[in-house]
Amino acid sequence: MQLGRADLLIGVQPTFTTVDPVLPTTKLLRQPRLQFHGIDAESLDHVVSIPLSIELAADAAVCPIGYVLRLNAPLAGSGLARIGECTLCESGTYSTNPLAGDGGPACYPCPASAVCAGGASVQATIGTWAMDGGVYRLKACPPGHALVNTDASSGGAFSQAAQRCVACRADQYILDSGRANVSCRACPVGAVCNSSWMAGRVPGALWVVDAAASVYVLKA
Repeated sequence: MQLGRADLLIGVQPTFTTVDPVLPTTKLLRQPRLQFHGIDAESLDHVVSIPLSIELAADAAVCPIGYVLRLNAPLAGSGLARIGECTLCESGTYSTNPLAGDGGPACYPCPASAVCAGGASVQATIGTWAMDGGVYRLKACPPGHALVNTDASSGGAFSQAAQRCVACRADQYILDSGRANVSCRACPVGAVCNSSWMAGRVPGALWVVDAAASVYVLKA
């Protein structure tokens, strides 16, 4: 038998019994091992290699950043055990945590006021953003813009895809561009507006801010 060297590229699909995106943790059904065996071409002897343990990444490091852990259907006769594989998020989506997602590991839709080239790439086009729980959240818009993060399909709940800054018209104003879903207000008859500010037309008129309603109220 002659000594030699072979370079092999081997892919292993891990099988998970538990995937918890909140903690985040993963639990493997078993730790895989690799062993080669075969017949020597010269001596026809059966040869077997020493078993090699394969160390698989786990928890939030189970996939590279920009990928999500896709889980197949549970395996027959194995309870909840499911084979998983790392999948790169496509253009128009993103991921910063391979276990995060709505209802399980999944790529998030790109916010309306951002551009997502795929993977973990998110480029905001306007506003101030922050990472919160593995997702990008719009925290504030420039003056004269309304911060929107819901749409009709979300039923008033936070929507990752709906996040955007909407410019108020010149005949409107807004007091708080850092609070979600505060609407642009129509300019009162007795005032002049320019999206981000309002001023009374009549000298001496007293306009007071109603913080709860986010509007100006004429008091005198």
